[in-house]
Amino acid sequence: MNGCERMKAAMRGEPADYRPVMLHNFMCSVKEAGINFDEFRQDPKKAAEVFIRSTEKYDLDAVLIDFDTATLAEACGCTVVDAPDKASVVVKGVLDDITDVSCLK
Repeated sequence: MNGCERMKAAMRGEPADYRPVMLHNFMCSVKEAGINFDEFRQDPKKAAEVFIRSTEKYDLDAVLIDFDTATLAEACGCTVVDAPDKASVVVKGVLDDITDVSCLK
């Protein structure tokens, strides 16, 4: 089986030759590529190279594309600070309590 077949089988709940592997490893991959996080976030070619290199190096079955975990929080209205040398950080949330979820953008 190839990675695509392995992933499809897993999603259908069918057996595969082995459990498919997909890593959430963008932070390590950026550092391994020798670029900074600003380059990764702002240059689609460099980002693609990072994911391709990681997929090939670790023989992954699928790619989890994540440019920064804080991106989702920012999309919901949180205040995020980007740094050139590390992943973004959420510095201010929008919820005081999980029951306030209806106020998200």
